[in-house]
Amino acid sequence: RVLKDKTVLKVAHNAMFERVCLSKWLGVSLTAEGWRCTRVYASYLGLPGKLSELGKVLHISHQKLEQGGELISLFCKPIKGKRVLGSDHPTEWMDFIRYNQRDVEALREIYNRLSRYPIPTREWHIYTVDQMINDRGVQVDTGFALKAVSMGQKVKQELLEKAHHIGIENPRSPSGMTEWLQKWGVQPDDMRRKSVEKLAKLSTGIVREGLDVRLELAKSSLSKYDAILRCVSQDGRLHGLFYHFGSHTGRWSCKYVQPQNLPQNHIADLDTARNLVTAGDIEKIRNDYGPPTGVLSQLIRTVFVPPPDKIFLVADYSQIESRTLSWIAGEKWRLDAFREGRDIYCESASKMFGMLVEKNGANAELRVLGKTAELGLGYQGGKQALINMGALDKGIPEQKLQELVDKWRSANPRIVKLWKSVENLCQQCIMNRTAYRSRLFTFGFIDGALYITLPSGRSLWYQGAALEQTDMGIQIGFDDYRNGRKQRTHTYGGRLTENIVQAVSRDILAHALSNLEAAGLSVVLHIHDEAVVEAPAGTDLQKVIDAMESVPSWAAGLPVKAEGYS
Repeated sequence: RVLKDKTVLKVAHNAMFERVCLSKWLGVSLTAEGWRCTRVYASYLGLPGKLSELGKVLHISHQKLEQGGELISLFCKPIKGKRVLGSDHPTEWMDFIRYNQRDVEALREIYNRLSRYPIPTREWHIYTVDQMINDRGVQVDTGFALKAVSMGQKVKQELLEKAHHIGIENPRSPSGMTEWLQKWGVQPDDMRRKSVEKLAKLSTGIVREGLDVRLELAKSSLSKYDAILRCVSQDGRLHGLFYHFGSHTGRWSCKYVQPQNLPQNHIADLDTARNLVTAGDIEKIRNDYGPPTGVLSQLIRTVFVPPPDKIFLVADYSQIESRTLSWIAGEKWRLDAFREGRDIYCESASKMFGMLVEKNGANAELRVLGKTAELGLGYQGGKQALINMGALDKGIPEQKLQELVDKWRSANPRIVKLWKSVENLCQQCIMNRTAYRSRLFTFGFIDGALYITLPSGRSLWYQGAALEQTDMGIQIGFDDYRNGRKQRTHTYGGRLTENIVQAVSRDILAHALSNLEAAGLSVVLHIHDEAVVEAPAGTDLQKVIDAMESVPSWAAGLPVKAEGYS
């Protein structure tokens, strides 16, 4: 009765697991209303997500028992199709009972400790929306995925045979590949993808052949087809993909299959390419489209499909981080450009160089400089940030990079001021153990943690925050648990600003997902700044765009813009 009662609070660690398993057992669909997840709670507070590690960090009295993994394998996983019963191993069964009891005791103590720092009610509503999307899942074309896997295996075998034929024993081995290249008089800098691509363009003959083979075999995205087939449920859908609070800023991450980093497709006629894969025509694909691995990689997106009577409506935010940064900083010329629909790259170049820059018009060659600066410099980046954004590949001379940095900063004084004020306020909080209010944000320090309360009401947390001497001077150090273990990390004004901007942008998307669900528009996928809705054929795309562009009251004046297609 209480499991079905939404007014009774249920708490679990990784609560989706318990809720879905109990739904299956009871034969009913338990919604996430009335559930709280301590994994989400821990991630929100910047603490480790694993229950055993969380207990250690919080120094709870009822620590999780370590031998649980072996006992779960014994009693919860069938051995040769047969379940092991408690009567078969009575001693281990009593240990298993104690293990489960201790888990509940640890969980209760952890929940009571975490509850001293409440998550806003609105955020728990977003968690409920997230679980609704996870439960709904997204349909996949398993037939096409099977054909793609089959073709991928054949192509892989062909490439390996080709490699052996030209004397490469293992083209995937960096050391083996380096040795082979050295035999042909080539000394590579390293075997990273970009380096290999650059070297391939400069090479000919057998060396080019070998490098092309390595590049084709390196298409790791093809493993997504295998992951899709492993994870698809009997209803033909993938469920439980999204990991609420998967990052420090509150952004989602994904499990099993990663829709957040799918390769883009640039194939004009997707249907023809798909038909060739279904027919297994490797040669035709190679002749018409290029390397089959590249084609298969681009077609991964097409595995996600709506049911026969539905369509996908897709909408994403245009330059959401740049708009959010401009809004937070109050950089008026940028906000005006966004509100009036002007090209921010041209506007930025115009401001930097003091002359009119138009796309495909006056001084159009300067737009690339404006674009590179916009993409690389918003978070206190310098010359190296521009190089990382491909400045040298775009033909921008290295000696010109510092000039670009200086001009961009000169054109954006409020953003530069924002970096400094964020860093200064955070340092003051840590030194004075107090809180400061600054227009949109509250900066504070409590129980050894720095926090930044966002306009939405939720906070970013930095556990164990302290001022520490580094090679870069005095910086803010904090305990980072993103990789499952504690790692001391240092941060500064630009990086803190990036965290804030990404967090606010995430809250805008979270609000949009809530809007879409409230409007009866069923979200099946979402990726940072994009939402995919499964809707009856004929549904107006404008409904999705309107829901995306309707910002919450706390974001008044933020000029968001969504665009989409069906």
